[in-house]
Amino acid sequence: MKKIEAEELAVKKVDVIIEYITQILSDKNKVDSVINFSTAKIEGNNMSTIDIYVPVKDFERHINLGITSDHLNVIYKEFLDRIPNTFFTHDTIGVSRFYSMRTSQEQFDGIDAINIVGSKIKINMSNIDKEISDKYNKKYDEFVMNLNSHKTL
Repeated sequence: MKKIEAEELAVKKVDVIIEYITQILSDKNKVDSVINFSTAKIEGNNMSTIDIYVPVKDFERHINLGITSDHLNVIYKEFLDRIPNTFFTHDTIGVSRFYSMRTSQEQFDGIDAINIVGSKIKINMSNIDKEISDKYNKKYDEFVMNLNSHKTL
């Protein structure tokens, strides 16, 4: 798969991912869930996938993104480029800065998506190119700084 093909397909796949996030966080009940970006061997190819878990709803989905794993950062970039326009000013859904956490039970590199009733989706993007996450955090920090400057007026 060529990078240009991955970039074109990533737009459609990120639409699906954002729709799942929106649907999960539109529930009126508090839910804790996880979306893991990953890779899996599918029909002899290493493919980019997402695994969605919403335990309280007994909901689980495993989705082949149709993009080879060597272009996983293409998906990450498209996803994190779309988050600001989709969720920074959303009425009921918000997102965190990109962060990393290491414990004896968990390794996490990603963001949290939350809603006003306290639901949370931990979106794990392991092995992301640091340049992509740094660019997202720069946009996030600029948004927060802009918000704070408007509060003082």
